[in-house]
Amino acid sequence: MRYMLLVCCINVLILDKCYSANILAYIPMPSYSHQIAFVPLWQELAKRGHRITLLTSNLMEENENITQIDLSETYKILERYDIYNKLSSNESMIEIIKSIISMFKEVLEYELLHPEVKRLLKNENKFDLVLSEFSTTLGFVFGIKSNAPFIGVVSMDAPIHAHQAVGNPTYPIAYPDFNLPFSTNLNFKERVLSVLFWITFKLGEKFIFTPFQNDILQTWIGEEPPLNEISKNISMLLINASPIFNNIRPLGPKTINIVDGAHFLKSKPLPKDLQDYLDNAREGFIYFSLGSNVKSSLISNTTKEVILKTFSQLPYQILWKFEEELTGKHNNIKIQKWFPQQDIVSKF
Repeated sequence: MRYMLLVCCINVLILDKCYSANILAYIPMPSYSHQIAFVPLWQELAKRGHRITLLTSNLMEENENITQIDLSETYKILERYDIYNKLSSNESMIEIIKSIISMFKEVLEYELLHPEVKRLLKNENKFDLVLSEFSTTLGFVFGIKSNAPFIGVVSMDAPIHAHQAVGNPTYPIAYPDFNLPFSTNLNFKERVLSVLFWITFKLGEKFIFTPFQNDILQTWIGEEPPLNEISKNISMLLINASPIFNNIRPLGPKTINIVDGAHFLKSKPLPKDLQDYLDNAREGFIYFSLGSNVKSSLISNTTKEVILKTFSQLPYQILWKFEEELTGKHNNIKIQKWFPQQDIVSKF
């Protein structure tokens, strides 16, 4: 009995305190690739005992430490505006930009007027931390309401305004925006285009995007500091900018570049037919996908023919994520509406 008491006393002495936090996570963009990138982060935080309130358009598996608010109705807004089809049409860029602004405004208004979100904004239960995708600064208002630090998260490299918010240099000649197909060794034409892009982005931010977000803020949430002032108080920025695909740029101490596959989920066994297909790919295989946003219907017949002809000349087996029936394909091409992409990549 004395030994048992001694062991208990030693355990009490060596134990340390463990604190869990009440965290709000908000990913406003209704896009599968934007949402899925952060699922391992939410799972790991929940695994470590933190309580997560997740505002998402793509519900994940149930977790006792994660309360999810379903914003999936925003996908219907995207379908109604049909932006990607407009981009592939002959519609003027001005009209497309107007449509993007209207769509984005409608999405944000729907999310902030959602009954559960309105309840959060009025709730006296304060959050200890707010994580919000930095496609918009509107999500950081939750941090102001709770007097909590807020962290911006981006599933790719960050846009110009996000880099500036944490003090990272955005000199357009040295560090062209990730949307531009330029390396760091810009010629004169590329320098001019990069500078013009930077100026256009900043003008759009100042006179279009920030004003309409401030209007939403004042109309539906109430008197709060302007968003450009709120964003200056960001505590940290998490980005996913792999040096393989992105230009190298200096990052300040507030920016953490997550490039180690943190978005990967635990791999699962492949379906038998797919496993057999890849096992028989003696020369190797190519996985070809344009993501969840670029649908097969947006690819012109001419482009399809070029892709098919190119693939048919290769000695490899081809996995092509394609949502429609495709005639004239070579027998080395396998078409499916969906492939378990991470499981395929993790095994080969």
